[in-house]
Amino acid sequence: ISVTDTTGGDEAEDAAFVELGRSILHTKAASVSFGASVVEMHRDLWAAVAAAPFLSDGTGGGLLFVMPSFNNFDIFEDFSMLVSTGLRHLVSHDLQIRVYHPIHPSVSLRAPAPCLHIFLDAEDLFAFSEFDT
Repeated sequence: ISVTDTTGGDEAEDAAFVELGRSILHTKAASVSFGASVVEMHRDLWAAVAAAPFLSDGTGGGLLFVMPSFNNFDIFEDFSMLVSTGLRHLVSHDLQIRVYHPIHPSVSLRAPAPCLHIFLDAEDLFAFSEFDT
């Protein structure tokens, strides 16, 4: 572990780290689809989104949607792009959507099972503790 001076650090990298951390810390719901087809997984995804009003009502938060039986990663990439476009159009254009799967080209986006993390940021999302006054 090395400790470096962050005053002159890469602000874009710091902002990306904070954005990712915020989205993970404020995940409010998770859903798993064991659908046997893309159609069933698509249906399950929209059911999970409908059960997560914080994605559309402005309160913000995250939804993790896992699809362990989705094993065609070429189709998963297409599925993810189409679903992301639909979510941003029908739910909120401010959604941040991260796509993870076992053979993702970016090592930081690899996960044991295909999943989508859908997040809506909001100013009122804070982490509180008993020390806050």
